[in-house]
Amino acid sequence: MALTNVARAAEAIAAYPTCKITYNRDSWVNLLVQPSEYSADEALLICQESLETWVAWVPNHGETRLSRDLFYV
Repeated sequence: MALTNVARAAEAIAAYPTCKITYNRDSWVNLLVQPSEYSADEALLICQESLETWVAWVPNHGETRLSRDLFYV
């Protein structure tokens, strides 16, 4: 029986391990979107609030909550 494109893609993804980046507190990260016009484009992670959210400090803005999809290393 022939595999569908979806099944082939699923097999290809399963064949290669994915890289899961772990973030640590006191790490500087780059922001995809600045919280304000005058704020920096980087943030210092303070603590992890949930699996997908971090409390961070952004220069020229202050403390904020960041979703993991809003920053990168």
